[in-house]
Amino acid sequence: MERLCQFVETVFLTGVVDDCVGVLVAWNGKSCDMEWIYRVITDEKNSCTMPPQINHFMDPMRVIKKYPGCDLHQKKSKLPDLRLATVYEFVTDSPLENAHNSLVDCLAQGDIIMSKQFQRYLDKKESICTIESVWSKKRTKSCYSTTRAYH
Repeated sequence: MERLCQFVETVFLTGVVDDCVGVLVAWNGKSCDMEWIYRVITDEKNSCTMPPQINHFMDPMRVIKKYPGCDLHQKKSKLPDLRLATVYEFVTDSPLENAHNSLVDCLAQGDIIMSKQFQRYLDKKESICTIESVWSKKRTKSCYSTTRAYH
């Protein structure tokens, strides 16, 4: 976990201008990924913090489900499911090798959101929300016990 934190900090501390805004992208990640990130950065035992430039969140799978006009929506694409590997293969015409490796999944999501099938949905009202809006609910109602170990 510490190496990941160092990597994120390095990315945002090198060559990023002060007025840049980052969007954390997590496939189907509002409940699980965002929960764990919140737990890690609010744990007093960790030195990890969220870079201030990353203040927005997007779940591409949620966007695809929300907008039936999206070429990746199941009604339009006829995809059997909206798993990351399935959508990636549809967009790129190649299988997602080493799926569930965090870096591979991250790059795959980048390919999907930058694809012609998804791009016009980047700026839709329901596409991006603030991280604060996600985490404000976590402050009042946590899904996990505070004694549970990180995975």
